[in-house]
Amino acid sequence: LVSYWKWYTNNQGNNPETDMWLVDISGDGGNSWISLENTSNSNNYWLQKQFIVSDYIELSNQVKFRFIAQDTFNDGDSGSGGSLIEAGLDDFKIEIFEDNSCIAGDLNLDLSINIQDIVLMVNLIVNEENTDNYLCSGDINTDSMINIQDIILVISLILD
Repeated sequence: LVSYWKWYTNNQGNNPETDMWLVDISGDGGNSWISLENTSNSNNYWLQKQFIVSDYIELSNQVKFRFIAQDTFNDGDSGSGGSLIEAGLDDFKIEIFEDNSCIAGDLNLDLSINIQDIVLMVNLIVNEENTDNYLCSGDINTDSMINIQDIILVISLILD
């Protein structure tokens, strides 16, 4: 999984919304490129984007990314593009996972459902921590959050 936060705007000047934000990936060291993102739409705020790399290329040690904020030439301008383009990139991450399946109730990933999983779940709720990394195994009732209802269901799994 590759993720990043982007800021991109091209909505000022004589030719607004004509410039491009491009994000490409290569699996062969840059000999060929596949588009992940290709837009002229501005976002005047930080926006997170995520892509599963293996959906686009075969994984290898030759993977490259490129990010392009392109000022497009428009007929009749003096070569400047006639617009203002701004782009920023932050928190670029590559995360590796082997399998996207999980065991319902096994929050600590020790391949068993026990009191340790309940303690972890309680700590996540009480401390109001970000639970996104635990949703697959902790959101037993699939309501997109970890809460007391999930704790009750994990206890039921243990008792069964």
